[in-house]
Amino acid sequence: MTQAPRTGEVLAALPFGILVLIIQGLLPLLLGRLEADHRLDAAEIGLGASLEATAITVCSSLAGLFLAPRGLRAIAASACLSLAAVSLLTPWLDSQGPILLTRALAGIPEGLLFWITLGMIARTSITERWAAVVNMVSTLLSFALATVATRFLIPLFGINGGFVMVASLSALCLVVVPLVPAQLDPLPPASTRMGLPSLRGWLALLATMLYTAAGMGIFIYLYPLASNAGLSTSVADHALTALLVAQFVGALTATVIAGRIGYFTALAGAGLAYLCVWPIFGLRPDARLFTMAATAIGLITFFAISFLFPLAVEVDQSRRTAVQSGPAQMLGTAIGPLLAAAVVANYGLTGVVYMSMVLLAAAMLLITGLHFTTPRSLRLT
Repeated sequence: MTQAPRTGEVLAALPFGILVLIIQGLLPLLLGRLEADHRLDAAEIGLGASLEATAITVCSSLAGLFLAPRGLRAIAASACLSLAAVSLLTPWLDSQGPILLTRALAGIPEGLLFWITLGMIARTSITERWAAVVNMVSTLLSFALATVATRFLIPLFGINGGFVMVASLSALCLVVVPLVPAQLDPLPPASTRMGLPSLRGWLALLATMLYTAAGMGIFIYLYPLASNAGLSTSVADHALTALLVAQFVGALTATVIAGRIGYFTALAGAGLAYLCVWPIFGLRPDARLFTMAATAIGLITFFAISFLFPLAVEVDQSRRTAVQSGPAQMLGTAIGPLLAAAVVANYGLTGVVYMSMVLLAAAMLLITGLHFTTPRSLRLT
């Protein structure tokens, strides 16, 4: 039987996942500014985010399925150095292809770092609480770093300064590597061959991916949506800052109420809130309403995603599905922008709103079916 990790061990592993989420949180700024500099076009914003998230997903998922949780310090150190090196390449690149390639390459070390953090969280007793802590801290730091970037680094050095900042953060994570456990206890034996999730586990992962993808399409196109509404880049900067602050509040709320509210109630409530807010982006709102809507989706998103982990735990008591919940969320961050890019190319920016609604409806249909077909004695309510 897997022994729950000590609090200190969990805390030591969290910075790697936090780093990955910080980078993902800054992508609308980083990629949006690359488009403003004519180094990417609007469709390639979604493609760049999708390539990076796909690489994170594939790397972390394969590590969770086939890689023994040993030698974690060496893996973490190598991944941090590799991520720093790849991030430092972008300031030297002006053409679209090489920039997109570096984002895909960045996803490989990010995936390994994500796997270390997720493996630790999956072994805790209240997964949603630690997931919320990761989301809360990453959001707070994303807000601080976005503020520093938009007010100081970018005005002085352009968007290249933002990528140097990301490289510096990656190198800074080397400080915590010696505090990480050398290895983790193995998970209980799975009920399927090769430790793969059961059918219900795969359905839970599909629901997780769809739920995350629904919100990511609008998030990654925040700057183009602002431009489509006739708003300036400065307004989009302020909206992103407000969104990041709201993400912190949402994650903090999830941290406080973790264990006190069922995941189904949380996800269904967040879904209804999404449906009230998303249409605003299709109405070409003024600056105030646009910023309020961005604030709302930040709060909703980081409140909700912490409750995707207990969904995976409920359908698979071995917690092997829970290990794959993070990669499924990251896959959603890849699929969402990719679908959004296709929608933008064919139907314009407002089509992203309708796409998100369809994905959310599909996710909630699966989540509802899984929850109410689970034996009552096993439900996490």
